[in-house]
Amino acid sequence: MDAKHVAQFVEQKVWPAHCSDGVVIELLTVDKRSETRAMIGWAGDHWHVLADCSADPESLLFALCHELAHVVHGDMPGSRVADLSIDREIMQGAQTPSTRARAAAWQAHDGANAARIQERRATAWAREQAALWWGLCVSTGRA
Repeated sequence: MDAKHVAQFVEQKVWPAHCSDGVVIELLTVDKRSETRAMIGWAGDHWHVLADCSADPESLLFALCHELAHVVHGDMPGSRVADLSIDREIMQGAQTPSTRARAAAWQAHDGANAARIQERRATAWAREQAALWWGLCVSTGRA
């Protein structure tokens, strides 16, 4: 079982069980210095998740469930189109004025109490969902 299987499993099984909006999961190589292993944004007519293709399958399932949790809990505004190109550059290690400004905005947001609460809630929900779906993910990965 590989990252591609996990991404397809989440797109086809996990996501539709919780969200009627579509999703595209883009697997990419994440720079080792990046603190971010997955990110989500609204692409105008569907959610778009950037995720680390080198993550082990179980960690990837958790990361994708964590991003889904932000949608399920209403943490992500589905009305504002995200600039995923900058997020992609950050995850891939680019050091530009745009990526530095975006990273600084993340750090300020993540330091806020409301953001910490959202992250803890998303992490707890993702643990539950990953545990719930892991067996089916593994069994379909063997087929």
